[in-house]
Parts: sequence; structure tokens; C-alpha cells
Amino acid sequence: MNKELILKVIGAFLIIVMAQVAASWLVSGRSNNVGKFGLTSDRISKDLDGRAVSLMLNQVWPFDLSQNLDIQVIAKKQADDFVVVVVEIKAVAPVQADTTVKEQFSTTTTSKDVPKTPKLPTKLRLNGRMKLTYELVDNEWYLLGIENLSLRAFPLD
Repeated sequence: MNKELILKVIGAFLIIVMAQVAASWLVSGRSNNVGKFGLTSDRISKDLDGRAVSLMLNQVWPFDLSQNLDIQVIAKKQADDFVVVVVEIKAVAPVQADTTVKEQFSTTTTSKDVPKTPKLPTKLRLNGRMKLTYELVDNEWYLLGIENLSLRAFPLD
């Protein structure tokens, strides 16, 4: 008789646990998109092509595929219906000169106040982490946002 009672209690406990799991799944109505997120580094690179991220001191890094982006997914997290992905990224790009700044030249060759134009590096390396926000729509991932976490650009020469 004790065995029957123990089996009934265990059965009732399992029914209650299953009912709670089913209720929470029905109430949330949200699927686990983190498990579905499996984009490759190449796909993330293509998603970044044509986009830009803000760096320190009002600098902007524009992404394109010629930069040989090296991307590694560090972490993924569900946020509402979105998946937030933290990536480690490395890239190399040529410096884009600002054409709106004109060089100043002195009209006299003996002037001591001849302005010196600083030598800009020809290439920069980008290293660090950034946060990407993706949304799954009709089984297709769309990149919605890019946020700098620890990105820094360093001159190579």
C-alpha cells in the first residue's frame, strides 16, 4: 500500500510540473531563437558590409568586405524576440582622407609659422568587441543594430 501511495504522489508531482512548464510556454509564446542562431562569420561579415560603428573621439569605422573581417561569436542571449550577439572582431582598412580639410600653405618661405601637416597612417587595425542585435523573420536573420563595446582603432605604420 505504501508503494501505491508513493507512486500516486510522484505521478501527481509530475503532472503538476508538466502543467507548469506547458503553462509558462503558452503564456510566454516566445520561442528560443538563441538555439536557432547559427550564422557563420562570413554571413556576419556580409551583414556588416556597408554599415558603420562609432568609436571614441567621434571616429567612425565603416565596414566593407575588403577589410578581411575576422569575427568570432563570443556570446548569444535572447532579448524579447531578438538575439543579442557579442562578437570579437579584427579588421584592417586603409585610412580615408578627409577631403573637406584643406592644407594651409605659407606665401613666404622665411616664415617661422609654417604650419606642418601631420602624417596620417596609411592603414588602421580595428580590434575589440561589439554587440549585434538580430531578428528572425520568416526563418531569415536580419541585423538590426550595432553597438561598440570595446572597439579601438590602431595605426599600423
